[in-house]
Amino acid sequence: SKAVHTGMALAIAAGAMITVLGLIFTPSVLKLTNTPDAVFEDAKLYTMVYFAGGIALVIYNVGSGIMRALGDSKRPMIYLMICCIVNIVLDLFCIVVLKMGVAGAALATTASQVVSAVLVVIHLMRLDGEAKLHLKQIRFDRSILSEILKIGVPSGLQSTMYSVSNLIIQAGINSFGSVTAAAWTAHDRMCSINWMVVSAFGVAITTFVGQNFGAQKYDRVRKSVKVCMGMAIVTIGLIALVTIVFGRPILGIFTSDPEVIDMGMKVVWYINPFYVMYVPIEVFSGAMRGTGDSLMPTIITCVGVCLLRVVWIFGVVSIWNSVMMLALAYGVTWTVTSTTFGIYYLQGGWLRKRIKAMGFAPEKK
Repeated sequence: SKAVHTGMALAIAAGAMITVLGLIFTPSVLKLTNTPDAVFEDAKLYTMVYFAGGIALVIYNVGSGIMRALGDSKRPMIYLMICCIVNIVLDLFCIVVLKMGVAGAALATTASQVVSAVLVVIHLMRLDGEAKLHLKQIRFDRSILSEILKIGVPSGLQSTMYSVSNLIIQAGINSFGSVTAAAWTAHDRMCSINWMVVSAFGVAITTFVGQNFGAQKYDRVRKSVKVCMGMAIVTIGLIALVTIVFGRPILGIFTSDPEVIDMGMKVVWYINPFYVMYVPIEVFSGAMRGTGDSLMPTIITCVGVCLLRVVWIFGVVSIWNSVMMLALAYGVTWTVTSTTFGIYYLQGGWLRKRIKAMGFAPEKK
């Protein structure tokens, strides 16, 4: 009960902070990333309206995390589907009917996030037992907050480092002109399903490992990682294959410019074959977080992906200045980081340390 109410208090506080920082720094960040003048005002408007929904976005994620921890992964999916449907309907209404343009698209996204947050809160308020949410009891518990932050802060730092490295890459992309920027955007939209799927496997393994580690069923912890890894690699591999084979017509959904599509296919060939190399990063780090070990996954990811990516951009790309060299930053950093994770996970010391730290019975040989 304390974890639920502390988590919700943290969601409100963190969401408010995200909103304030987003509204303040959006113009500066867009300038730092060399956003073309032709789209600058629209980009600023969309991003600032999007940040206005920060509290709703965090509440949904925290609430869905609570539900998954209780073994309910269906309702978060259903609520997200409702959110997407609302987003689409409002997009059509605001853009086509009201002629609001970019502002309408942003408003539709923010409103749909509010809907998902409200649905999550209503469900948590209707639960039976200790996990039931009482609005009047939403407050910080110091000891519980400390435990949440020990796991959450490293994970948040990891996400922040990803964002920083991606901002640097985006700045490099924008420097190659509007065609390249448009091609990269179309590619990102086409491949967004990769991130959704691999993130879902990461969330699933974190929840499953957490439950079995708490029950001291270490054999199921190890077996679940193998099964999840196999499922994720096969799934992401098939998705990557489809995007490579049918990349041109898929890109055509987002743009009709032949030059943009040609550039987009070059990006596809240099990034998409490496998507399977990202899978071990998500699965291994998710499994470790399930046992409460979030610091080492963060260190490995920040050094292997974020820091190495920055070194690649300012080193290799500065010498061989091309979009393709920029695209290779993903494959190179994913491969290096996945290899590091594999070595760290397979040596097994991390799990023994977590067992000892929790005071659990040692793993049977």
